[in-house]
Amino acid sequence: VRLNLTGPPRQPVFVYSIASINVILWILLEISGNSTNPSSLRKFGAIDSYLIWSGEYWRLASAIFLHVGASHLAINSISLVIMGGMTERLYGHRNFITIFLVAGIIGSTTSYLNIENGVVGAGASGAIFGCLG
Repeated sequence: VRLNLTGPPRQPVFVYSIASINVILWILLEISGNSTNPSSLRKFGAIDSYLIWSGEYWRLASAIFLHVGASHLAINSISLVIMGGMTERLYGHRNFITIFLVAGIIGSTTSYLNIENGVVGAGASGAIFGCLG
């Protein structure tokens, strides 16, 4: 991994793109029945241990882009812009995406292994903490 310590700073375009995707999905969740409604979250791809156990492994990635309520979205968006922005500027676009997705999937997998049946999980906290190292 090469660090960019010289030259003009890179713009964190993927951070802004991910934050925008998160906001768009949250708005769609709100329109379709509320972003705190477990049924709506399941429909959009939140973590559900039974569904993942049944083979819907894609939920481990899709849940990274879903947020439960406006405060969850706001806190994660601010954290993403600050911490993710530093990571993308320092390590570059491709490395940021890799770090974000791998850490997010690890975080989702950890949630999946620790939540009870019937409970849904969502959010980018694992991915954001991955940006810290």
